[in-house]
This record gives sequence, C-alpha cells and structure tokens, in this order.
Amino acid sequence: MGGPIGTTHGRVPPSNIMLATRHSIFGHGMEKAPSAPALCVRRRRHPGVLQLKKVTDGTRETLKRNWKLFTVPMFQVFLLSVFILYMFFDIPYVNFPEYAVAHLNVTEQESSYLVSGIGFFNTISMLLCGFIADWKHTRDYMLPLYGICITLAGVCVFITPHITSYFGMMVICNAYGFFISANYVLASVITLELLCLHGFQGGYGLLSFAEGLGNVLGPALVGYVHDFTGSYIFIFYFAGCGIVVSGLVVVFIEVYRRYNPDEMDDRVDDRETV
Repeated sequence: MGGPIGTTHGRVPPSNIMLATRHSIFGHGMEKAPSAPALCVRRRRHPGVLQLKKVTDGTRETLKRNWKLFTVPMFQVFLLSVFILYMFFDIPYVNFPEYAVAHLNVTEQESSYLVSGIGFFNTISMLLCGFIADWKHTRDYMLPLYGICITLAGVCVFITPHITSYFGMMVICNAYGFFISANYVLASVITLELLCLHGFQGGYGLLSFAEGLGNVLGPALVGYVHDFTGSYIFIFYFAGCGIVVSGLVVVFIEVYRRYNPDEMDDRVDDRETV
C-alpha cells in the first residue's frame, strides 16, 4: 500500500481514520475503487481549550448572578446575622465542657455529657421546627421564630458564668441545643423566602459562604480573647451578646417586612428576573 501515513509505527487508531474515496452508485461515471481504501488522519481538536472557555464563561455568569442576589438588602442583613452567629457558634461545644471541668469540679467524662445533651435536644428541636415550618398556621412566621430562638440561644450562653452547679450547666446546654437548631432547619427556608425560587441555589451558596467565613474568623477571635483575659467569663458574655444581636437582626427583618410590604413585593418581582 505504500509507506507510512504519518501515524505512530504506521498504525492508525480506528477512531482517527476516515475513507478518502468517493464514488457514485449510479451510471457509468463510477470511479474505480481500490482494493484497500486509502486512509487519512483526521486532526483532533484540543478539548482542553474548549473546556477552559466553558469553565471561564460559566464562572463569570455565576459570579454575575450571585452578585445580583447579594445586592438584595434584606438578604444582606440576613447574611450578616448568619456570619455573626457562626463566629460564636462552636463555643458551647468546645468551651462549655472545659468551663465545667475548671469551675464546677466535674470529671471530663461528666463534662462530655454536656455535648451529648446539646445533640439530643438538637434532634428533638429539628423535628419540631420542621413540623412548624410545614404547618399552614405557622409557616408565615419563620422569620420571628428563627430570630426568637437564636436570641434565646444567645441568652443561654450569656448567663453561663452565673451557673454554679453541674445540673444547671446541663439545663443550659440542653436549652442551647434546643434553640440553636432553628438555624439548621430554617436558614434555608428563610433564604427561599427572602429570595425567589429562581435564586435559591445561588443564595444558599452565599449563605454557606457566610457560615464558613464566620467559622474561620470566630474561633481565632475567641482564642485571642481567652489568651488576653485568661478567663472564660468574658468569652461567654461576648459570645452571648453576639448571638443575641444575630437573632435580633432577623427580628428586625420581619418588622421591616411587616411595615413595608409594597417595597418587598417590588423586590421579589425584580429578583424573579435574575
């Protein structure tokens, strides 16, 4: 058949070949077909360049869409509330057992039950919040329910320095676990309520970003405060105030919505075009 045609060792991959002959099946104009069809190599496109362009265009479009969601004023306030909450979110899980061992003279085994109590009442509260969020008589009151629960969770942290018994500490932990679960269940519901269904995916991503940013900055700040003061008392006061502010901010959103229904309706219409 002749010499190599430019492929490795003279072999042509099956996916990379095509016939080079043409002939008509009618009339006398049929060309003579060779005994073995000539093969030619088809140049492949570079998929990496195409994929990179798709990724770049998709990223640019996602950033543009998320920025439009981020400019919704009430959603901005809610993101601020979530950021503040997650700065102090882990304090009961980490510092309550340490505080109980250091100030209440309990063993490490007994202090571990405090975290177990938080988890147990988390489970109960999540079931209850899920029922309330789906019940037709209460589904319109998710914002005040969320704000009140988070505020009460902050109160639990704030009054911890005044607890002088292991039983009282267990009650505080159980109450904190019960109230803080509103964030687990209702944060996504509130995101959907403040945005439209069209923007929920991007909005939930921004919500998760705010939570993660708070988790990154909060423990470092709390650790610095503890090293500077040498005491857990100021940490609990500081964190309790922060969580209370986080809850009250959401209550403010509900009050604003009640007194400005027309403005909120206009914003919903605008967001549906995103």
